[in-house]
Amino acid sequence: MICLKCKQEINENSKFCIKCGSPVPRCPSCGMVLTKKVRYCTQDGKLIPDSVLVLFDEISSEKPDQPQRIVTPRRAREIHSQAVEQEKFAQKRGGHRILQIILFFLLIIMLAVSGIASYKIITFETIFEIEETVSEQVLGYEGKDAI
Repeated sequence: MICLKCKQEINENSKFCIKCGSPVPRCPSCGMVLTKKVRYCTQDGKLIPDSVLVLFDEISSEKPDQPQRIVTPRRAREIHSQAVEQEKFAQKRGGHRILQIILFFLLIIMLAVSGIASYKIITFETIFEIEETVSEQVLGYEGKDAI
């Protein structure tokens, strides 16, 4: 893998370049190294947070010969708060998906139960009709009035 800033060869598992110290942009969900500034990860399709995309702007704005720009504590807090907000949004979205799945399975169960109940009712009525027919033919009377 090659550092985007200084073009130095670095280890595949590195989080920072050992020569210039710039961070290696990775997808936060799957860990794949990002070589281009893209909005969605090509590996898992998840949204890349702005806190990671900012790294590409910082790398492209600096020249390899210049020392690395120091991130101020204020900027670090801003990046962190953006990442936290995006994580909360992703969790809410995931919660809605789980709710949809649960409701889907409840619907399937309700349909199965109503189908079984309908089958039982139809089967019971059919058995009752067969018993009446047999009693009429074998015993020669109709219903309870003949007794």
